[in-house]
Amino acid sequence: MIDIEKRYEETVYAGVLGKIIGVYMGRPVEGWSYEDIKKTCGLIKGYVNKERNLPLVLIDDDISGTFTFIRSLEDSNLYEKTKPDFFGKTWLNYIIENETILWFGHKGRSTEHTAYLRLLEGYSSPESGSASLNGPIVANQIGAQIFIDAFGMVAPGEPDLAEYLARMAASVSHDKDAVDAAASVASMISIAFVEKNMEKIIECGKKRVSKSELLVKLYDDVQNWSKKYKDWEDTFKKIKEKYGYDKYGGGCHIIPNHAVILMSLLYSSDSFYKSQIIVNSAGWDTDCNAANVGAIMGIKLGYQEINKDYDFQTPFADTVLLPSAEGTYGVSDALEQTLLVCRIGRKIMKWQNRDLLKNNALHYFSLPGSLHGYTSFSDNSYAKLQNKDKNLDLIFDIPQTGGTVRVSTPIMVMPSGVGYGFVATPKVYSGMIITIEGFLEMEKGQNPNIRLFITHRKPKDNPAWQKFNELEVCKVYSEEIQLKTEEKNLISFTVPDTKGFAVDELGFEISSSSESKGMFKVDSVRTKGKFYISFNLWNAGVVKKNEYEGTLHGFISTMDFFHWHSNNAEWDFKAVSFGKDKSDGFLVTGNKFWKDYSVSSSFSIVLADGAGLVVRYQGLERWIGIIQTQKKLLLVERFYKERILKSIRSPVKLNESFTLEVKCEGATITVLKNNKIVVKYKNCRLLSGGAGFITRKGAASAYSLEIKEY
Repeated sequence: MIDIEKRYEETVYAGVLGKIIGVYMGRPVEGWSYEDIKKTCGLIKGYVNKERNLPLVLIDDDISGTFTFIRSLEDSNLYEKTKPDFFGKTWLNYIIENETILWFGHKGRSTEHTAYLRLLEGYSSPESGSASLNGPIVANQIGAQIFIDAFGMVAPGEPDLAEYLARMAASVSHDKDAVDAAASVASMISIAFVEKNMEKIIECGKKRVSKSELLVKLYDDVQNWSKKYKDWEDTFKKIKEKYGYDKYGGGCHIIPNHAVILMSLLYSSDSFYKSQIIVNSAGWDTDCNAANVGAIMGIKLGYQEINKDYDFQTPFADTVLLPSAEGTYGVSDALEQTLLVCRIGRKIMKWQNRDLLKNNALHYFSLPGSLHGYTSFSDNSYAKLQNKDKNLDLIFDIPQTGGTVRVSTPIMVMPSGVGYGFVATPKVYSGMIITIEGFLEMEKGQNPNIRLFITHRKPKDNPAWQKFNELEVCKVYSEEIQLKTEEKNLISFTVPDTKGFAVDELGFEISSSSESKGMFKVDSVRTKGKFYISFNLWNAGVVKKNEYEGTLHGFISTMDFFHWHSNNAEWDFKAVSFGKDKSDGFLVTGNKFWKDYSVSSSFSIVLADGAGLVVRYQGLERWIGIIQTQKKLLLVERFYKERILKSIRSPVKLNESFTLEVKCEGATITVLKNNKIVVKYKNCRLLSGGAGFITRKGAASAYSLEIKEY
């Protein structure tokens, strides 16, 4: 009998990787027909992003939705007992309209955007996704199925529970056949933890659609055709004839694509590689279908089978981008998302939690194959990364003339659009001490030297109003030391003051002036020390957002605008202005693990209902704000609904400068205005989260920002 609990993390990791691989393999031909794919590419036998002039690692709703919406179970603190309406609240917490997670194709055209607008209108889930509200065509597109994989992973071997959770999550945006199909995929993922016979896995999925005459017939047909025809392409012809896109309305209906998933599973046998060839070569919604197939096959076969016939993993080194209104996982990787899913799953299954990050290491390579985004490169030496024994192994071969090999992982990235917006916050800040622990094994030559580095952006020497157009990359190194054999090497580096710019990249270099051949085995990468952020906004980490606007690098912004602000006709820049016209606007950094810190700023209200600082920020529906209006200072808590914790009379005039400082210590919030304590509140619900600015229906100007950890 399979011990699910013992192998839980390893199995989920394979499913998460399978999901990501499917997206990266299918995205370049998303929406293409079988005929166009065959004419242009032949069979899709590997990544074709270069041929399509696309990055391999890109933002995709299949990935960001899957690993964001699963957080609803943890955010509610009710897990499998989470109420149906909370899944809709999760959308409102993490989605920045027209920017993150969803395809914002407008009401009636994009099912997900339609449902999101319904939530904003005040409808709760599941009504927000109902066919009675949105119509049967909109409600039966593919979107529910593409977000559902993790709900199967948190219910390993419990397909009924997986179905239940999937139905609640899917009903935020979809209804009827779309919800049935999503429940089917989640249940197949769940049963694949314990059942390895594909026919039985599919029968488990078929059970979830028993009330849909159309889906039952689809299952029967695809199963019968797969038995009749040896070649999947013959079965696909039958699918196209009976269930093709021309038979169903909308841009991406669930029925044709669910048929392709079933076909791919039935013809792939025990080959992950073959399943990806089939599902991607068939066309239609390739990234969505390939991702679902990848998750099921990854869970069914395990990690050892994923790269057996093709190296799927090395090119992207586990990296995923998950932009949302809360930046903790904006730049992430397969292992980090695995541990998030498993933390939730273990709670649901009543299993003991498992510390695979070894006391919250930044990177700890605790599952074979995990890479945490690290890639290697060199100009004149051999370098290769692998993980076979829960270490990140850098195999290097430096020639007699000497050379250098480099290894790095992204902390922040600035990708090109490719259809979806990107926002994130970094995990590394100024003041933090980075330590790499590792062992050196030498084959021949002299022991090499090592030094750590970070990269960040900095402005060139231009007038302030041009700085977000003129940036250059700055690389900062630690002191170089020689590695030792037969003992643990500890290499540390304190992140310097980056003047408000986020750390983009973290890595290390190994070099030698003569021949050096061996392997450096990285056990972990850790951070300690207290972070700080301190800068004047007029020469801080501003990056270009469009021709006229900027934003703060490493901050999440929901503001309608952000630009330089002059206080006089001499173009003497002293501040930046930002604001949100019709609702609350946020400009925040940090993550859900920030706890005790202070945040302060000097700013003024230009024209707004209020402006101030936000702390313990965990998304658009979870935060604490200190908001100055023209008449009062308010301490506000937003936890899916708003309540005023404190209100004091403390007037300011428009454009009058004032300072606010907020100290967060456990459940206590202390507020100082112009260096005088004005509020102290001792019973806050939110105990962690990021920090930054908030405006209410209007604009403010800020002059400085300082955040310091206690």
